[in-house]
Amino acid sequence: MSLVLDCLGDFQLFLQYENFICHSQIDGDQSYRSWRKLGDVASSLFALGYHQQTDGDKPPGFLNRLRQVAFGRCYSADRNVSIFLGRPPRIQRKFCKTHVRLKEDIGGTPDDWHSPEKCNFITDSRWAAICATLKEDIAGLSDETDYTRRAQQASIIQAETDVQWARLPQCYQLGSGLRSSNHKPIERDFVLTAQLSYLHVQFLLRIALLQHGLQYDKQLFQISTQILSLVVDGILCRDILVNSGSSLVWKVAYFGLAAAGIICLCLISRSSTTTPSPTEICIIVQNLTTLVAEVERGTLINSQHPNYSLLTSATRTIDNLLRRLIGSSTAAFSIHHQPSPSMVGPVDGPEQGDWNMRNSFLDFEIDFWLNLSEHPFLAG
Repeated sequence: MSLVLDCLGDFQLFLQYENFICHSQIDGDQSYRSWRKLGDVASSLFALGYHQQTDGDKPPGFLNRLRQVAFGRCYSADRNVSIFLGRPPRIQRKFCKTHVRLKEDIGGTPDDWHSPEKCNFITDSRWAAICATLKEDIAGLSDETDYTRRAQQASIIQAETDVQWARLPQCYQLGSGLRSSNHKPIERDFVLTAQLSYLHVQFLLRIALLQHGLQYDKQLFQISTQILSLVVDGILCRDILVNSGSSLVWKVAYFGLAAAGIICLCLISRSSTTTPSPTEICIIVQNLTTLVAEVERGTLINSQHPNYSLLTSATRTIDNLLRRLIGSSTAAFSIHHQPSPSMVGPVDGPEQGDWNMRNSFLDFEIDFWLNLSEHPFLAG
């Protein structure tokens, strides 16, 4: 009705955001229709002038808080979907002059959060916006051709990330696991989302520092295993979770598959710098097996779900990798649990080089998993 009457306002912006969420659930996160609906949200945000607000334009009371939440949600959704699809974002901070405090100066105090005793939607929205600004800063690292300067800028972003994470209210800190926490179902989802967003910022930061394709560092591998463990924990605890803004399937597709992709690449690249310990191998295999089983059994997603093709394509490749790793486990480790050369030695030969040239390892959509399935280690 608002579109028919050409009457733009706060209510229309809220409805358009919810409409985008509905289309992502119905048409899928890779659908052009969902992408277009997200563009409508950004267009309305700009048309309303929320990207140019100053302190003098600040509206009173609850309306100001709603607009802050709306801006934070729209900005973070645009950034995350753009990363997921590998497309340019619509909303960029350098074009925005807004009173919304997306991130504080490092010299600020934890009191800026008002220290809520319980997790809530407003704090979650602000944390999502903070992570989105950090991800935008990370995306800017690609413009720096000098690696020394890039590393210096990355260290600044890492320091700011740690400071912002330390400021997050204590209720968002996860102890031993989701199931053992004392949070309510929706609060558990808030905590899970916050933890994954924090790790994802570090994940993207480590990727931005990569110099030579598959030469991953140990920190990236460890961050990926942490993300995968959290995602699997969320899958196993889905009966005590309530959707707080993003679905569990989205968390699996956005966070989980990216982490699983890096783990798979590290395992088949057989680099001695990323060789996990036997204990890490057991945890990785257990988590990957759980992910594959939940998708194949249809307990996480059914054939009618719009993201079914992506998840099944990924899990088929992961399952193939697991079968080969488990099948060679006897040869891979000696009685002293040391990796054998056949497991961790460098892969030589023209086939490996040709495959690397075809591989776009930052794209974790269907094409990535189809390409990974053609790797000599999996196709041989």
